[in-house]
Amino acid sequence: MADRERTIVPLDEAHEVLAAFRIDPNSRECERWRRDDGFRQIDFEDVLTKSGSVLGVDWRDCLYDPVEIVLRQLHDLGIAATADLGKEEDQGIIRVDGRSAWIKFVAGEEDDFDDVIAAVNGLIRPRAQYRRFRSSEGSDGWWYAVLSNEDWQALEAAADRTVRLLFSGIGVG
Repeated sequence: MADRERTIVPLDEAHEVLAAFRIDPNSRECERWRRDDGFRQIDFEDVLTKSGSVLGVDWRDCLYDPVEIVLRQLHDLGIAATADLGKEEDQGIIRVDGRSAWIKFVAGEEDDFDDVIAAVNGLIRPRAQYRRFRSSEGSDGWWYAVLSNEDWQALEAAADRTVRLLFSGIGVG
């Protein structure tokens, strides 16, 4: 935690990331946390969580709620996806472009939501990708960001240091 409080995301790279996640750099959240030298990493991540391209999952969540957000996020990227979860809404099938994957997440069974995201990434890989916020490693929740592959590539070209600082790949080769 201390590193996230001391690490500064430089303004030039922060602006590239904000643009990729469609966050207005003049928004109230940005104005609140921006410093002359950039953003503290912990504050910058908080700003990013306001993006519609970011998914937060608590270990107590039912699978249904985050899957509904995933479906909306994929739709926003132009990717048609559906899900058919069982009666308990804690496992089922997600479909993208005629391909499907089994997903399961049951609170209290030590399931890892990374497995759900890895399955989704396997279906959307040709077009988009979810990445996990590094800061969620070892916590009781998960944060993910989804962008088209082209947007990830452009972001890496413009702000590689910050992308590597904030995100790690899930289930992609």
